[in-house]
Amino acid sequence: GRIDGVFVNAAGTGPTAPVVRVPPGRNSKLKRFTGREEYPGSPGVKVDDWKATFDSNLLAAQLLVREALPYMKDQGEGWILFNASFFGGHRSYPLRGPYATAKRSLIELSKLLAFDLAPHGIRVNTIAPGPVWGTRLKGTNEYRPKLYVKRAEGYWQIGVSVSPDYIEAKTLSEIPDGRMPTEAEIAWSMAMLTADPAFNGQTWYTAKGLRFEQEPPETWALG
Repeated sequence: GRIDGVFVNAAGTGPTAPVVRVPPGRNSKLKRFTGREEYPGSPGVKVDDWKATFDSNLLAAQLLVREALPYMKDQGEGWILFNASFFGGHRSYPLRGPYATAKRSLIELSKLLAFDLAPHGIRVNTIAPGPVWGTRLKGTNEYRPKLYVKRAEGYWQIGVSVSPDYIEAKTLSEIPDGRMPTEAEIAWSMAMLTADPAFNGQTWYTAKGLRFEQEPPETWALG
């Protein structure tokens, strides 16, 4: 058989929690969005969550590539495209430590494989999208709310009171033209990376100029 290429989209979102323990406390601003002043705090990310997130994001990717390589080496050509993330891969990601760290590691794995596999005619690249306007951000129903609802709930756990709409508006304000890329635009970038033999060992941050770093959430104005 023949394998022309492999798109590696293995991923697990991991926990939404601070890396270290945050004790319970009070924040009067919480009342605006939660009706409560007390916040429960967080024990931090558990060791098992670190392991599970790295298994699904990094180890699973390497195992998939390893199965495809014998076919590509026999052919003398092929391509591998990893799906990483602008968050973690290029910008810190508060409350998503295991996911961000695993995605950064995935980018490094891609570079190493590009170097090792180039003599076999195999190209390895990574696409690292930022926020993409589509179903995941918009949500579908009450059982799958839009992503920023989950982010707001995570911030509340550490006593930071912001609304989902505020998080979304702040993200848009950090993109120069105020618009997230669409799913179709990301697909076009993927096609370029896989089709053009000039690209190898590249990481494309398809985030439309989203600012490199964000201020810590606790410094945000009340949204």
